[in-house]
Amino acid sequence: MKKVIILICLFLIPIAFVYSQSKAKINCKQNLENIFKIQGYKYKYEIVQFIYKHRNGGMFVKNDDFLNYSFELIRGNPYFKEKPEVWKGGPVRLPISVDPEKMEKVEWISKEEMNRYLEQLNYTPEEALIDYSDFIQNIKLEKERYLKCIDEVIAKRSASKKYTKKQISYYFKPPHESLLPPSMTKLDFLKVFKEFIIKNDEGVLPDYVRVMDFLEKP
Repeated sequence: MKKVIILICLFLIPIAFVYSQSKAKINCKQNLENIFKIQGYKYKYEIVQFIYKHRNGGMFVKNDDFLNYSFELIRGNPYFKEKPEVWKGGPVRLPISVDPEKMEKVEWISKEEMNRYLEQLNYTPEEALIDYSDFIQNIKLEKERYLKCIDEVIAKRSASKKYTKKQISYYFKPPHESLLPPSMTKLDFLKVFKEFIIKNDEGVLPDYVRVMDFLEKP
């Protein structure tokens, strides 16, 4: 009877090994997806931080698409159900480098309306930062597994190709800026995560200047 049990165990060992290997591959795929999800948390934090910083500074046009986009990103549904035409009788908006004769008159969102928006948004920069840092902290609890997955992607040229072709925005671009938001390849994003979060044990991703200094080093 003991011989039979031993034979069964020996038979099951290769199966268990194959299963563990396939499971590891599935985990790596999920781990990499989790790393890229960090950008979404970072984005929400920067957007909410921007809104609260400028909520009384005349930065937002009434029914602004940016407010609608921000609300939908955080709450899951649009704030403005319909988009009426912009009222033409309000104060003059002063875009940079625009002919004064062609400047459009628009209505700024009032302080009361902005307060109503923030009340329904129900999400502060402090809460966004907690969500952002907590998500990173949960990854750190299994940092060795995440590090292994990142190193596999960096080491394998064939695996890295799909990450070098796809771009990811690094930080939120304010609505009044005409330039495209800074971006990097997904492979560079993994390198940044490895350097600053796993190796340096930082709580959140660093600013863009530090990131570019790191990526430009030979």
